Amino acid sequence: MTAAVRAEAIRSTAATATATTASGLPEVVNQRNRVEETVFNYGDWQTVNGTKDKFFVYSAYLDRRYKNNPYIRIIATTKTKNYDRVVCLLYFENVWEFVPAKMRLISEHFNLPFSAAFVICPLKNATHVPANISVVVFDPHKRIYFPAANRLPVLKLEETPNIDETVEEKIAICIKPIHYEYNKIFQLVEFLELNRLLGVDHFVSYNKSISAEATCILNEYIGEGIVSIHPWNFPLKSQLEIRTENIFAALNDCLYRYMHSYSYILFADLDEFVIPQMNSTIPEMLRLLNKRFDTSRISAYLFQNAFFYLQWEDDPDMAFANDIEKHLFTLRKTRRRVKLNPHKQRSKFIVKPKNVMEVGNHFVWQFLHRQQTMNVLPDVAILHHYRICEFGGDDCIKLPSIVDRTVYHYRRSLNCKFARRWRSLSTKCSLPYVDLSCMDNNC
Repeated sequence: MTAAVRAEAIRSTAATATATTASGLPEVVNQRNRVEETVFNYGDWQTVNGTKDKFFVYSAYLDRRYKNNPYIRIIATTKTKNYDRVVCLLYFENVWEFVPAKMRLISEHFNLPFSAAFVICPLKNATHVPANISVVVFDPHKRIYFPAANRLPVLKLEETPNIDETVEEKIAICIKPIHYEYNKIFQLVEFLELNRLLGVDHFVSYNKSISAEATCILNEYIGEGIVSIHPWNFPLKSQLEIRTENIFAALNDCLYRYMHSYSYILFADLDEFVIPQMNSTIPEMLRLLNKRFDTSRISAYLFQNAFFYLQWEDDPDMAFANDIEKHLFTLRKTRRRVKLNPHKQRSKFIVKPKNVMEVGNHFVWQFLHRQQTMNVLPDVAILHHYRICEFGGDDCIKLPSIVDRTVYHYRRSLNCKFARRWRSLSTKCSLPYVDLSCMDNNC
């Protein structure tokens, strides 16, 4: 899924700086006649040359939200402690320019050896923006810099128009990297179709490892403009060297990549759903909150987690279920824990992305312009989380529980949506047989 494209690179293994600026960096250099062709892995992780340890970069975004302090923000991964000092190499037309880089680790790294990070590259002029950028190592004592093994296109996101500017509540979902040869095909279609009923317009994730069947399903949605999947060929060991497939780099890349295309972005996993309690859709719920409260300083809406453990018995109504419903977790599993997790613990959230600087897995770490989070009350919406006991075993099902059939509000519509999609996909993707005849006269 990665398109390799040709670009220019320095010929030698290390280049000597003939002159330096006051900051010790090389002066602007005309490189027109000192290049050769190499291949850069645009759209996927690239390496930084000359570092003491592993250092990778993924994407670069122009950020002009601070009017007097424009910069390029690079999504990167480096050592959690004692990381290398690097500089930014900006590619303007016919000239290259070095600028000092500011390193900032993303807040959640669980003290593992490597962390997601931001490389911040300041710009002198908000209107004079390079087309591409590299992260390189410069040794001021030896006055040499290592040639760029990476080159990233600078994405000028504020120039990206909204998909439909007439609709204020356009919503995208950012999903953590999909891995372990993901093949939960019924769950995947259920997630996509129920969220579309809930008012979600677009789905974004990252492909670490997806099965052929799930890839085939996603390709149909991609062809319809509903899903975007980005490559995530990441060379570190998940959970040993870095947290869960470098999740925090992916979530923040998604934030910046779609910041100016959607009014709201929801962060959730494939087994989680934000279910409104007083409205039918998420946009309706947001309108209610924005009407009921002064949300001019609110840029994140945080939802409490409710566990619907899969070890609990199916809803009694499933004794009369059709063949479709037997495959849908959200209709089968209606028993949940009485006690909800506190806000920020297992929570998921919706943001106004233009006002956010950094997201985590369960809440926003940093806002722009002193914005804040609203803790959404459970009578407005709850995060439904369908999974096995989080600490292993089956003891979780001994906890106090209640039956919650809120999702049954969407039961007929979900049946119809699933039936239409499965019928479309079953032959081309060689999917298991499901008897769809029950919906022939009901949709």
